[in-house]
Amino acid sequence: MSAIENLTFTLHERSFLFLTGASGAGKTTLIRMLYAELFPTDGELIVCGRNISKIKEKHIPLLRRQVGVIHQSFHLIERKSAVDNVALALLIKGVGRKKAIKRAEELLEMVRLTDRKNHPVITMADGEKQRVALARALAVEPQLVVADEPTGNLDPQLSDEVFAILESMLKRGCSVIVATHDSRRVESSEHSVIYLDKGRIKAVRGDVEAEIQ
Repeated sequence: MSAIENLTFTLHERSFLFLTGASGAGKTTLIRMLYAELFPTDGELIVCGRNISKIKEKHIPLLRRQVGVIHQSFHLIERKSAVDNVALALLIKGVGRKKAIKRAEELLEMVRLTDRKNHPVITMADGEKQRVALARALAVEPQLVVADEPTGNLDPQLSDEVFAILESMLKRGCSVIVATHDSRRVESSEHSVIYLDKGRIKAVRGDVEAEIQ
């Protein structure tokens, strides 16, 4: 049985989309496909102009420079500082260290972590770690930001802060796709929604083109 089956949708530029549904609905599988950690076994998946279904291994790093990824478990280097974690994304891209550090500091200021920029991530609270992860995702100036349960470990106030930052990414020219089971957040938002069930689209809301099954 496929985790995702016969899924068809189109997201326009500078759009914010929620993927929601019960555990096992296919949210995380789809998110992982969007940055080429998993691959479709049939059909096509076009992300930032690249066909994930046929992408060559050597082109995956190029795709990931266009897609910023935010994980529920942060995926940070715990013993490095916040600024080093953010700068690393730029160093991998080929940016010089001095310029990478300067840009990382600017992004940490944007997420209100200037006073913690030189602290090791391991000393930070979950809300601070998620803001470091947000800054890192923005460091590559992505066309698309994908987030898998980005507030799953956070209290309501911190969740509000994280979503405010995610929404601000639209002004930077990004599209944003967030997988979440937070029905309160989804239903109180004006953003587009795809409701998944057992790997299929069961309903949609807002400005997203999708085939309901």
